[in-house]
Amino acid sequence: MPTGNRAVARRSDVEQAIKETVAWCSGRLDETNLEWSFRSPELCPFPDAIASDHEAPAAWNKPEFIRSVIDTRSRLLRERRTLPYPLGSTGRLLIVFYEENNHNGATALFSKGYFDFYDNPPWDTWAFQEMDALVAWVPNELEALVQGSIDEEVAGILTWADAPESDAWERPIPPWLVDLASRVRAAVRYADR
Repeated sequence: MPTGNRAVARRSDVEQAIKETVAWCSGRLDETNLEWSFRSPELCPFPDAIASDHEAPAAWNKPEFIRSVIDTRSRLLRERRTLPYPLGSTGRLLIVFYEENNHNGATALFSKGYFDFYDNPPWDTWAFQEMDALVAWVPNELEALVQGSIDEEVAGILTWADAPESDAWERPIPPWLVDLASRVRAAVRYADR
């Protein structure tokens, strides 16, 4: 994490991106159709991802795709005058080391389509890029399903951001991200009481 004013700006930008992600995803969960619940056409980052026969989308992820989702979502929320949700209102942060994918489709099968064949969570949930990883927001309702997918995924590319003990490819999770993810998680636990 950068230091000084740039660090404050970066953390503020990340927190805003999480709030916008939650605002965008609010009300979109359809547990009977996890392939498409959080894959809105307006945010689709993959040029040819939405097939005419509505097959589940899948594509190798790239930083420019993540940036496209973040920028488009932010613009659309401003245009629609949608207010961001409070930080930590209903979910948990997931880290996806997408470049380490093993292309076996196990998480897609286990998660009933929440993850795609390349272990990408749905693009509506993408909050920001950190290191060489995607950080996505997971709604409370799907935490157990995502945990099962983490356990199922053999390459170790999925981990909770608030779980620094994870050996996700032996990459340390930056302390500022662990702190932020823990605050998001703590707010959810407090709200559930």
